Amino acid sequence: SLHDALLILANNSFALVSGGLIVSYWTAATTQTAGHIITYTAGTAMTNANATLARIAVFAVNAATGALTSQLAITADLHTTLYGTTYTAYNSAFGATWSQVAGTMYAVGILVVCSSGLPVISGCTPSALNLVPASGIPPLFGYVTAQASMPASVVAGSLLGGPSGNQLPYFVMTP
Repeated sequence: SLHDALLILANNSFALVSGGLIVSYWTAATTQTAGHIITYTAGTAMTNANATLARIAVFAVNAATGALTSQLAITADLHTTLYGTTYTAYNSAFGATWSQVAGTMYAVGILVVCSSGLPVISGCTPSALNLVPASGIPPLFGYVTAQASMPASVVAGSLLGGPSGNQLPYFVMTP
C-alpha cells in the first residue's frame, strides 16, 4: 500500500472557498503507483445540490519555484457526491493511475465550485514560511483564487496563502 501520504497531523479543519484551488505539496519517499486519493470532511458537509464542480488533481511541481507544471492525475467531476457527509473519509478514484518517483516533489489540488453550503475538510495550518520555496525549504501549501475548472498548470507567482490563513489539506494516496 502507499504510505507516502502527506506525513502531517491533521490537527485542524477549514472551509473550502468556491473557486479556490487549495494545494498540498509533498516529496515522495518511495516509487509507487496510485489510483485513488482519500480526503476527509470535518464538521460541515457540502450542499451537493448547490455545487457545480468538485475535483482533485495531482500535479508535477517545479521544486525550485513551487509552480504546478503539469497535471498527472485527476478525478472525475464529483460535485454530486464528494464531501456530502460530515466526518467522512472520501476515497476518490483518479481517471487513470499515476506513478510517483522517490525524491520527486508533487502537489495535490482540491477545487470545489459551489454557490453555498461549502464543506469543511481536515488538514492543518502550518507556518507561512512554507508558502513558497525559500532558502532551500520546500513549499507545503498554496492557494489560487477564481478557478472555474481545474487548471492544467499554475505559475509560481499565482500561488498565495490559504483563504483564511495557511491551510494544508490532509490526504492519503492509495493504489
